[in-house]
Amino acid sequence: MANPNFHSATVAATGQTVTTTASTATTAAALPNTSGGTRPRYVRFATTGTVYVRLGVAGVAAATTDMMVHATQPEILNVGTRTHWSAIDNGTAAVVNVTPLEES
Repeated sequence: MANPNFHSATVAATGQTVTTTASTATTAAALPNTSGGTRPRYVRFATTGTVYVRLGVAGVAAATTDMMVHATQPEILNVGTRTHWSAIDNGTAAVVNVTPLEES
């Protein structure tokens, strides 16, 4: 039976890929826009290692108590009013990809 609360999402715009530095420094950037040039409603975080992510506004800094994202379990987050994201690794450098999702 189909789930009536499920809405599909598409990827129509390039995301961002950054590498964390295997230190206590955070990596931060503005959220990528949708193909229409607008702020996305949802973004997908995928990583090659374990990282902690936080959404916020300019100047946001992730901490190791924020949401953990594993290489085997990408996460989709609701952006809300946030404009930026930040990630920090657990001591091992990781590649983090943030992709804007477009509802369809």
